[in-house]
Amino acid sequence: MSIKYKQYLKAKQNSWKTDAKRTDENIKYCKECRQCYEVFDGQNWHSKKYRYLPDFPSYKKQRQTCPVCKKGEA
Repeated sequence: MSIKYKQYLKAKQNSWKTDAKRTDENIKYCKECRQCYEVFDGQNWHSKKYRYLPDFPSYKKQRQTCPVCKKGEA
């Protein structure tokens, strides 16, 4: 078995761990509207969009007021 193949298998086994870490960094919980949200890039590099996840568990998520609630649109 080659070294590259062993590295591939190792990365494949641990891919769910890195995905969970990325999720914890990107998803936050809004204290005002009481739901989780995710910030992602829009079509342009300078535009930000927000995806709200009402059924997402909020356990150990960073607590912040979302930008929509800060503006008073909610």
